[in-house]
Amino acid sequence: MVDRIAPATTENDIETVEQRFGYRDSAVVVGERFRQWVIENRFAGRVPRWDRSGAAFVDDVTPFEHLKMRVLNGAQTTLSYLGVLGSFEHTSDAMADPLLATFVRRMLTEETLPTLMPVPGISPSAYVEQSLSRLANTAIRHRNHQIATDGSQKIVQRLLNPVSDRLAKGQSSALLSVPIAGWMAYLIKASSRFGRAWQVSDPFAEKIAAIADRVGSDSKALANAILAIEAIFHPSLAASDMFHANVVTSLDGLLSDDPMAFVRHVCADPTDGRLKRPARSA
Repeated sequence: MVDRIAPATTENDIETVEQRFGYRDSAVVVGERFRQWVIENRFAGRVPRWDRSGAAFVDDVTPFEHLKMRVLNGAQTTLSYLGVLGSFEHTSDAMADPLLATFVRRMLTEETLPTLMPVPGISPSAYVEQSLSRLANTAIRHRNHQIATDGSQKIVQRLLNPVSDRLAKGQSSALLSVPIAGWMAYLIKASSRFGRAWQVSDPFAEKIAAIADRVGSDSKALANAILAIEAIFHPSLAASDMFHANVVTSLDGLLSDDPMAFVRHVCADPTDGRLKRPARSA
C-alpha cells in the first residue's frame, strides 16, 4: 500500500524545476512531503531493508489499505465531485470552503471510521485530521476534474464498500450517499441534455449520458437507472430502500441550481438515517 499525493505534472512545474536547477526535466513529478509505504511481510527469501527508508513491514496490509482508501481517498473523491459542482478548481480550494470541510469531516467521522478495522499504531481520528490537512495543502495543485477521472472504478472501494458495511449492521449511510450522488450528478451534467457542463473521463460516461438524455431531470428515474448498473452497484445495495431514498434526495439537491445549498442543508439538519429535502422557496 503506497500513499503519496502526486498531481498531474503541469508546464509550470517543469519550468519551475528548470529555473531552480538549470536543466529541463520533461518527466518531473511533483509530490507532497508525506509518504507511506506498507508492505505485507510475505517474501520468498531475504527481506529487503526498505524499512531503513521508512517502509513498514506488516502481517496484514488490509487494515492499512481500508484506512487509506476509505478516509484519504474517500475524502478526495467527495471533495472532487462536490468541489466541481461548487465551482472549485482544486482539492485545496474545496477544503478551504468551510461548508465542504465541515461536511467531509462529519462524513468521515460519523460514518466512515466505524467501518474500519483497528490499524496498529494509528489513531483513526488523528488520521482523519492528518488527511484533511494534506488535502488542504495549497502547494499541491490537484485538480478536482483529475481526481474525478474514472470515478466509477473508484467509488466502490472508497464509498460503496463502507455503505455496504454500514447497511449490513443496520446503520445510516446518509452522508456517504451524498458524494455517491455527486458522482452521478457529475456525469449527468456532462450529457448533452444537461448542456455538457464539462468534459469527463469515465468508463460509464456514455452509458450515464444516454440515461440522462433519455430520462431528463427526474431525479428518481435517473437514480433508478444508474443504481441498476450491476457492474458498479451490487443488487443488494441498490435494493436498500434507505440507501435508494438518500441517493435520490441527494441527486435532486445536487442537480439543483444551488447544489451547495443542499450540502448546507445536510450539514445543518442532523440526520436520523434518512436525508430530507430542503424546503423550496415559492
